[in-house]
Amino acid sequence: MDWKQQFEILNKIIYEQLSKTGAKPSLKRAAEYLGVPAHKYLAWKEGQAPVVDDLRRLAQEFEFRAEWLLLGIGQPRQARRSGALEPRYVDICDTLHDLVASLPEPLPQVAEAGGMTTTDLYDCIHSQAFPPTDAVAKWIRRYRINANFLLAQIGQPYLSEEQYHESGSLEAFREQRGDFLPAGNPVKADPDTADQLITLREKLIAVQEKVIKEQERSIDLARQLQAALQAAPPRGGGEGRTVALLQTAPGIAPETN
Repeated sequence: MDWKQQFEILNKIIYEQLSKTGAKPSLKRAAEYLGVPAHKYLAWKEGQAPVVDDLRRLAQEFEFRAEWLLLGIGQPRQARRSGALEPRYVDICDTLHDLVASLPEPLPQVAEAGGMTTTDLYDCIHSQAFPPTDAVAKWIRRYRINANFLLAQIGQPYLSEEQYHESGSLEAFREQRGDFLPAGNPVKADPDTADQLITLREKLIAVQEKVIKEQERSIDLARQLQAALQAAPPRGGGEGRTVALLQTAPGIAPETN
């Protein structure tokens, strides 16, 4: 099999993938999909074999088999997953599909921007895999994608520059949460006072926990003392002393007949 024949097979595969994304197949779009210049893709069509770097990219990013690319042996592509659609991914992945289609960059560049291979992104936009969180973060930074829109279809698809750079101080968030304000006190505390209040509150909690542990330990010792005295009551008025000792033990009420 010569390269011209291989190109026809390769081009057919790329056209099929373009059709699935909703794009009208063409040589130009196929070149954009693969991330190569249009003149180079046209040269491939005319019979010029790809250089080593292009072959490596076709194998690594688009899952074409090296044996097929070099020798025309076997199947063109590596075995793919079953292709089963994951219902739980549909809403987010459909939204991702539309966002990717609206971006000015072709699919391979979008995948590269997210640190993914093109085939991995292809699986994501067809609801066969979930987009990694680090890829989403990179797309937000590069394309100003609105995460609320991607994940929950809330708001606009893209953030304006002003919205992207909008932020609030940690102090403001803590004030909204009520960290700086004692219960029932509407007066705003300054940051230094707030830090002191938080520190004191943490110390108070620690002391309370220590007291509770000591009380539990005291009750446990008192129970042990009660059990020991009941097992071996002393003679000569010892019973009265036993009751007196038990009455002084916290949390224990000695049984009386």
